[in-house]
Amino acid sequence: MGVKHLNTDARGHPGAPQHPGGARKGRASVWLVILMLAVISCTEESNAAVSIPPCDYSFTATAGEVIPPVAVSVPRSSVRGDTAAFLDPCKPVETHPLIVADGVTRTHQVVIDLGAIHPLRSAEWTGYSGSRARTVETVSIDLSLNGLNYRRTVSAYPVDGGTTTIALGGASARFVRFAFPAAGEEAHGIRDIRIRLESGYIVREDPAWSGAFFRRSGWTGADGIFAYNVESGDRRVGARGPTAFVFSDTLIGEVFPHNKVRADFTMVNNTLGYFDPGLPFDEAFTFVYPESDGRPGSVFAADAYTGKRARHLLDGDGLSIARSPDARLTNSDDGTMWRSARTDAEITVDLMAEERLERLYLWNYNADPSLGVKDFDLSVSTDGSSWTEAGSHRMERASGGEREGYTKAVSLRGVTARYLRLAVREGYSESSVGLGKMMIFGEDERFLFGRVTASHEITEPTAHEDSARLWLQDGIVLGDTFYTFPLLVKDHDDLFRVHSVGLIEVPLSNQRLDYENAVCHSTPLQLRTPDGGAIYFGAGVLDQTPIDGFIYVYGYKDLDGRHLVVSRFRAEDILRFNRWTFFDGAGWSVHAHDASPFKEGVSPELSVTRIPRGRHAGRYMLVVMEGTVSGRVVYAVGDEPWGPFGEYELVYETTEASYLTAAFTYNAKMHAHLSEPGDYLISYNVNTHNLGALRDARIYYPRFIRMVEVNER
Repeated sequence: MGVKHLNTDARGHPGAPQHPGGARKGRASVWLVILMLAVISCTEESNAAVSIPPCDYSFTATAGEVIPPVAVSVPRSSVRGDTAAFLDPCKPVETHPLIVADGVTRTHQVVIDLGAIHPLRSAEWTGYSGSRARTVETVSIDLSLNGLNYRRTVSAYPVDGGTTTIALGGASARFVRFAFPAAGEEAHGIRDIRIRLESGYIVREDPAWSGAFFRRSGWTGADGIFAYNVESGDRRVGARGPTAFVFSDTLIGEVFPHNKVRADFTMVNNTLGYFDPGLPFDEAFTFVYPESDGRPGSVFAADAYTGKRARHLLDGDGLSIARSPDARLTNSDDGTMWRSARTDAEITVDLMAEERLERLYLWNYNADPSLGVKDFDLSVSTDGSSWTEAGSHRMERASGGEREGYTKAVSLRGVTARYLRLAVREGYSESSVGLGKMMIFGEDERFLFGRVTASHEITEPTAHEDSARLWLQDGIVLGDTFYTFPLLVKDHDDLFRVHSVGLIEVPLSNQRLDYENAVCHSTPLQLRTPDGGAIYFGAGVLDQTPIDGFIYVYGYKDLDGRHLVVSRFRAEDILRFNRWTFFDGAGWSVHAHDASPFKEGVSPELSVTRIPRGRHAGRYMLVVMEGTVSGRVVYAVGDEPWGPFGEYELVYETTEASYLTAAFTYNAKMHAHLSEPGDYLISYNVNTHNLGALRDARIYYPRFIRMVEVNER
């Protein structure tokens, strides 16, 4: 123990002058002050050295508890004191202070790292009152989810040498920064800081799940990820079970063993993965893709959706408006029209169920008007074997213009049929014939979609379809069949353009996807709307069959932002698109154009999950990356699968863009069946704007976080 500052002023500052008069009295006063300071100094020194008594403290993540921090830092200032002891939750409040001095800025900053994101009830600040440092008089509090972006929550809150409780209102943070003015060269002291937990969710990275997708050989990363229970198909929270993953663009190759750099890679368009919960976690993951002559390939090819196939006739690709006779047809046949190398072809439409037919609209072949249909016979059938004639018709040539209106309208007079057949009797060419588009409408002007086949079609890809590929969206397991809704993507001037939404039907065998026997269906699930927007369904799927008998397929509408929309159907109608309905803001409409946006700022991959218990029991949680690429993982809660969803709650802010070259993050979603009630597993994707940066193997594999509900007393 030693006596410091023998010559002090009344505030304990060194160098205070002695009064010239009353020397004896002054000397006595000085020695009294010295003795008092010695006692104080001894006490403070002993506090700094005293061992912390053990206690039974155990953090149970219960609201109101003190959160045990993992680190404290004082950037741009010097600090004296035992920082580990300062953080110890067993420490008596009055012992082991921190003394902060020598700041290089006008404020001192003390940053507490809580180790994970917590909802915060309050901060208990115990100020310092002693000889070694000044007492802090005001403190401001900044909060951060990731240590990069801070937001001011409390400004210049008055504090003193006692304990002050500062309410934080449930705001979430991992890093809590306390800032207070630096008074020149003087030191400031803090006895203690304790932060209490509020109700809500604790969010932390899940290094085990993220690490499972960092691979050094073969499958070394992918874009997009959805997960499915291939044992029961149950994707509800806590269902667990053997799991299949679908991925989109995937890198296959090798990563150098001594670092995290890819030695080489090949990109394929989609792959599969499996998780076996019965194995040790580090052995539970396998990845699947076909190989030919040692070269990797995609699990699902786009071949069935390219060429000049009859299946293009009923989809909306190439039309200015889908499902409307007011639509204008492009003059490009880049996978938008049907053509046959023969002139006696027949086109058959299977509506998948009997429907009342009112009108048929036809757009003749517009890429080369000389190849259009001239004369055709129309017939209908209820069973596909007995046919009733519906007249012979002549069509004019198309103009070949960029925005071609329909060429022929045919009244079907309310006939009931499942099948419609168009038999070409003559074309404008003697060697080949083609047709642009067709639309069938039933009662109440309801657009009718069906499976279109032709006696002959040209299947070779067009010149622009070399880049055609399938981006796998969400899907569902029904019985022994897996279904997914792929986007057909092709490169154009903007490099990446979605042309249509398909549906792939895959048999399940021994809890594996028998992708070699997959069947590709066309769908009407992408559409241009009259207001100039575009809708894409398949971004997320929610099976509510046990609750209300429906399966919900979510999508998004791109128009002045990205907005959530939803459709629904019963399981037996998954291929009967004429039975699907669309939420119009008040009820369910048979018209897809009525699909009403009901939540803005979603991403093109997302999840909606029914929460079984806890603070949101029985409600529905939407998880997205807000604005698609913001790096902000958020959730919103609604009372029904169609909302309305409340304000977004910020869960997590990604950090990959801060340390990976040109990186961005997107497409957050919950994996419900891999979660437990109150403990939710969420993933997001990591990509880069710099192709060369893909050599860094830390880019291009999914990251995982957990959102754990705080316990209530």
